[in-house]
Amino acid sequence: MFRCFFCRNKFERDDHLYHGNLTGYHGKYVGRYMIEVCDECYAGNSDGWTPAFESPLLAHLTEKGLPIPDRNKEGRLPRD
Repeated sequence: MFRCFFCRNKFERDDHLYHGNLTGYHGKYVGRYMIEVCDECYAGNSDGWTPAFESPLLAHLTEKGLPIPDRNKEGRLPRD
């Protein structure tokens, strides 16, 4: 089981699905940010991470020593 970095819901990662998923949630690992994200948060941010997610994401990148990516054409941090 994994926990979404943004909404904190527990989920199964798509590459580790098994019959009997108790949560009904699925998600994925986003390597650029080194975070686990549920499919709902991931799909809802196809044009880049919403401004509400920026503060925790930037703090996480700083804490991990990861580079902050250039913003996309919508002025948001890219999703992938």
